[in-house]
Amino acid sequence: MKKTTFFAFFMLFFAVSLYSQSADSVTKILESQQVNYAQVSYFVAVHLELLPDGANEQQAMNVLTLANISDIPENPYKPLTYKKFSQMCMNAWIKKGGLMYSITKSPRYAFREMQSLGLISLQKYPNQYLSGKEALNVMSKCIKIYESRGNK
Repeated sequence: MKKTTFFAFFMLFFAVSLYSQSADSVTKILESQQVNYAQVSYFVAVHLELLPDGANEQQAMNVLTLANISDIPENPYKPLTYKKFSQMCMNAWIKKGGLMYSITKSPRYAFREMQSLGLISLQKYPNQYLSGKEALNVMSKCIKIYESRGNK
């Protein structure tokens, strides 16, 4: 019962924080065992108001490249690793990091920074793939930090 209540609250919070994204996109990412770059890019672009809710994944990938948030990988439909996901989140919401991340801006140090902020579990590995539920959970935490710093 507690898990169901928590999950319902989490989904309500995330839905409000991502405004009015289509239910199909949220359902699709929640059902994903391994999320991909295209799926995540859509949520990032829409939340940052770089695109309207009705945009597609290709438009989202292009706008994130133009905004210098992330480059489109060779295969955007391949499962996304924690380190690449962390780099997207750092560039989109967190912005500042520790010394090594600030110097290199590398995915590896973005991952370590996200772990040190408590956004990603210490039991996760940089090259491990993440599920849709995990991606939405981490993105909602990033959005909370972003908004607490006076953005939006």
